[in-house]
Amino acid sequence: MKILYPYVLILLPILWAFVNKKNFFYILSASFIVIALSGVAKVSQKEIKTDKDIYFIFDTTYSMACKDLKPDRLEYAKKEFFSLIKKLKKPVGVFSFDKEVKFISFPTTDYEFLKQKIEKLKPVKASTDIKMAINRVKTVSNGDKIIVLISDGGEKKVQGDFVFWGFATEKGAKVPGFDAISKLNIIGKKYFAYNEGDKLLKYLKKQSYTTKKITTYKRIDYIFVVLAFISFLLGGVYNRFVLVFLIFLIPRHLYAGDFLGCLYEKIGLQSAALSEFKKSGSDFAKIKLATFYMKNGELKKAYNLLKDVKGYEKIKNYDMALILTKMKKYKKAYELVRKLKEKYSDERIDRLYDFVSLYKNEDNLKTIIIPTKKTKSSSEEKTKSKNDFKNLSIKKEPLW
Repeated sequence: MKILYPYVLILLPILWAFVNKKNFFYILSASFIVIALSGVAKVSQKEIKTDKDIYFIFDTTYSMACKDLKPDRLEYAKKEFFSLIKKLKKPVGVFSFDKEVKFISFPTTDYEFLKQKIEKLKPVKASTDIKMAINRVKTVSNGDKIIVLISDGGEKKVQGDFVFWGFATEKGAKVPGFDAISKLNIIGKKYFAYNEGDKLLKYLKKQSYTTKKITTYKRIDYIFVVLAFISFLLGGVYNRFVLVFLIFLIPRHLYAGDFLGCLYEKIGLQSAALSEFKKSGSDFAKIKLATFYMKNGELKKAYNLLKDVKGYEKIKNYDMALILTKMKKYKKAYELVRKLKEKYSDERIDRLYDFVSLYKNEDNLKTIIIPTKKTKSSSEEKTKSKNDFKNLSIKKEPLW
């Protein structure tokens, strides 16, 4: 195995700082997520077959103007070259040389383009440096390549990894304008005569492939994503089984957004949780949002949101009564709590009922009641009730 992006692992200590350190499974889950992001891959090697680059080098020195091949050696070579590449059906690159090496084309199958370029080649009165031409083509690109030299040869015995395609006869011919005879001079280790194009074609087809080993990386980071998810679930089991209950009850109570909101809320991502609840628009989400608004003192906003909730009667009415009490609308709060008390036996409902019972008529109260010495003042009763009211929790019992 190999980690493709090891620098991502620097996130480990940063993420640990925000994870609940009391829960080992959450730490483990966070670690697996970072490892997955670092790009874990399985390394393997395999051999693949690839094409070699094929380059042809045209000799355009003046001896190629000899007429032992009609109309001359160079024109004859052009005709044989085009016949060969049409049958080869592979990309070929082309150079020419006389007193200097000239680049014509990288390997291409655009034979019309090559024809336009090569038809312009003419013999030049210059000396021949075959070795320079061969070495120049070798530097063009990396990797294996086949070099085919189209020439009548040279006086010097040039050795090297190239194929010599000879365009001259052994008898030779007079060099135009010179009192000299140019004959075929075979160079190199592999030779094909001007009339052996079919043999050269078979050779090129056989030799134009090479095998090389390549290293492949198969990404297996999905395994760590699965492990992170499993660890997260185990963390939920460890942490009072809350997440397990959520997962099993999704079909009955929660939309996907609600479920994500609960997960975000559980791991402390409050903003993300609120965003999911706002997008959901379900009754459950409205109750969760109303709770948030209550905690932040946005009572009217919370109350209006709860009015639209269709289900969850107990939680909805308790919260609405609590909001009305905080807004000092005791009469309305009393009516809601009274109905809840008739249906449900709950300590929190009883405590809220006792409180609003004392204040149910205070909405329109205009006189001050002065208590007698023999009895507890209503003011003391209300002070005690107010202290009880402060202790009322807006936390919900589980809805599932």
